Amino acid sequence: MSGAKVSEALRRHAGWIIVLLAIAASISGIRNGFALDDVHIIVENDRVHSLAHAWQLFGQTYWPPIEGASLYRPLTMLLFAAEWVIGSGSPLPFHAVNIVLYAGVCLALYRLLCVITDEKVALIASALFAVHPVHTEAVANVVGQSELLVAITLFLAVERYIRARRSGNVGWRDVATISALFLVGCLAKEHAIILPGLLVISEVLINRGKESFSVRIRKSAPTFVSLAMVAIAFVAVRAVVTGGFRGGSNELFGYEAYYARVLTMLTIVVEWLRLFFWPAQLSSDYSFPRTRVATVPDIDMLPGILVVAGCAVLAWRVRRTTPVVTFAFLWIAVTLAIPSNLILVTGFVLAERTLFLASAGVTLMVAVGVVHLWKSAEYGTRNLHRILAAAVALLIVGGIARSATRNPVWRDNESLFRHTVEDVPFSARAHWMLAEYLAETGRPREGVDDMMVAVALGRKNDGVMVAFAADLLQAADMCGRAMSLYKRALTMKPRDEQLRYNASLCLVKLGRVGEARSIARAGIQKSGGTPKLDRMVVLTDSLEMSRQSEKVATIPR
Repeated sequence: MSGAKVSEALRRHAGWIIVLLAIAASISGIRNGFALDDVHIIVENDRVHSLAHAWQLFGQTYWPPIEGASLYRPLTMLLFAAEWVIGSGSPLPFHAVNIVLYAGVCLALYRLLCVITDEKVALIASALFAVHPVHTEAVANVVGQSELLVAITLFLAVERYIRARRSGNVGWRDVATISALFLVGCLAKEHAIILPGLLVISEVLINRGKESFSVRIRKSAPTFVSLAMVAIAFVAVRAVVTGGFRGGSNELFGYEAYYARVLTMLTIVVEWLRLFFWPAQLSSDYSFPRTRVATVPDIDMLPGILVVAGCAVLAWRVRRTTPVVTFAFLWIAVTLAIPSNLILVTGFVLAERTLFLASAGVTLMVAVGVVHLWKSAEYGTRNLHRILAAAVALLIVGGIARSATRNPVWRDNESLFRHTVEDVPFSARAHWMLAEYLAETGRPREGVDDMMVAVALGRKNDGVMVAFAADLLQAADMCGRAMSLYKRALTMKPRDEQLRYNASLCLVKLGRVGEARSIARAGIQKSGGTPKLDRMVVLTDSLEMSRQSEKVATIPR
């Protein structure tokens, strides 16, 4: 078969090729169970175990009350409820839906790229996207379903907008469809709110001939007005349900100024690049000390500054000659605006699932480069064709292989936590999560070593970690070792009632009743009388009286 016929066959069957590649890269996760957030959001959450009162989900937070009652993703919860009912609690329907959604996302991306660039670029970019290993967290973990729902709605909405603008005015049906997709995306996960930004870069870069700026504003205005109304309504409802406007926990950045978020973003740009272009090493954890909140400029930020500045300059220089490259750069910038913490605090510095949308821009740039080199070879050496074809094939095969081996890591919590310790042995959180899991499953002694490693690696002022380590040692009948940690934790959390109670209880087990009473009484003096500490004082007084009685009884008469 000639090269022309091969190209024609690829073009005619491109959609199926993309779908099959997506399935090949994700199918190894079909036998996964529930892991990490799946357990709290689905397994332990009775609200998604029935469809009897499904509409009530639209008035409830994503995280259940016992887990903090935050975020608002009712459509995702509704799908979880349907999948739970269909499978009677089996994880199989959840993972099957994720794989089907992933194939749909990849196909939607291909359709979008076909309207902004040629079919060869679209096919290569979508194929690389379909097999990208960084996507495994979003696909192999059930709660990643929200990421998939957002991606498919955004891809379809941007495609619809560009097609409508190129054909003339955006009709009311187009506006209604785009607005409906926007609402669905927002109800699946909040970061779909970036759709207007994606439409702005589409409007700026698509070729509309000699249309003036005022004409463009007039023709695009109905779409943006409609999206603004949807966004305002969504944010208002979300605020009522969640009790505020916050985007996520501020635990990572505390009360640091905005520039700390900018500096921190600059420190992780290189890690973004690695995950986009060399995702051989993946992890479910990128916490301290692997990533740190930066508060002052540092030499480590220089590579990030150079990358950001270089991308900005390149995007500007090729905006007229190769606007699709500028589109790709701006797509990455918009989709990383929320994960970077530059718009709002998200509660994390880096997570693989947050790179899902941005990776579409990265694979688009790579595909543009490949096709450009391919065309250049038509005027030079033909060997370059073979090299490029082999390189793309190798990337696709390698992506499938890496994804296939990574998906089963998310099989269950034990598999995930043990692999995470192997992936990032210097992460305090990784060791802590494994130790906590072992304690929760009745194996506290197995988790002692990992917990002590976590304490050694973690922040020295992390009272919560130190207190948990002490509690774990007590559960493992190691109160002698636990007391040094309890005393350390009490210096950081002197008013913590439960901490003082647990420390006192450990001392009682060691027979050091007087010290136990002193710690409990000190807590009462600091924060007033509390039931637990009052009971501990009564207990220690009773034990002390019993000891005194025994001593009196043993005195010779």
